[in-house]
Amino acid sequence: MARLSVSSWIRPKSKRHRMMIASKSMVVGSMIAAGVVAAASVMDLVFKFPFSGQILMDVMFLIGAGLVGYMGYDAYQDLS
Repeated sequence: MARLSVSSWIRPKSKRHRMMIASKSMVVGSMIAAGVVAAASVMDLVFKFPFSGQILMDVMFLIGAGLVGYMGYDAYQDLS
């Protein structure tokens, strides 16, 4: 009977698989960062808290976060 270990489930089998995991991790990280920026901008628009309520900068941050989020989503679809 073969013995299964946790490391055999976690450790990728090939170099290509490791690269795919790293690429997906970077894409997900960029989408999370875009979400944090978007949330901070919305919070600034509503409460005037993190950036002292500069509306033009908030709108630019929201547009940038939207673009990065969309590009991350599109890249993630290509990797899947």
